[in-house]
Amino acid sequence: MPGWLRNWLRQVGIPPLHASHGPLGKLRRERGVALRVRIGISTGLVVVGELIGEGEARERGVVGDTPNLAARLQAIAEPDTVVISESTRRLLGRTFELKALGPQDLKGFKTPVSVWSIVRERESMRFAQRISGRL
Repeated sequence: MPGWLRNWLRQVGIPPLHASHGPLGKLRRERGVALRVRIGISTGLVVVGELIGEGEARERGVVGDTPNLAARLQAIAEPDTVVISESTRRLLGRTFELKALGPQDLKGFKTPVSVWSIVRERESMRFAQRISGRL
């Protein structure tokens, strides 16, 4: 897993998938299973409704093109990668080096959708963020 992705997951509160201790380490040691992550991110409007389901499966209903697109992006992402939509690419500016994956035919969308994969965090941005105290 790329270091920038490992750091980002840690910053948003997701435990390290490569950890040699804890439940994930135990899963790897005892069963030989290494978890991999695929992330799809789209930015836009989302409609969140009432709670649905029962018990542990209870969650809020979420609808709209944005969560649908994020789910489709996650589905096309390679293991340990992040795939983003045009709206997210615009918001990121030059924070990350991106690789254009070209227009993709995605279920639920009438026209092909342009998508990008995040390659790595730009070093110049990391330095600027460190100086400003945001890293």
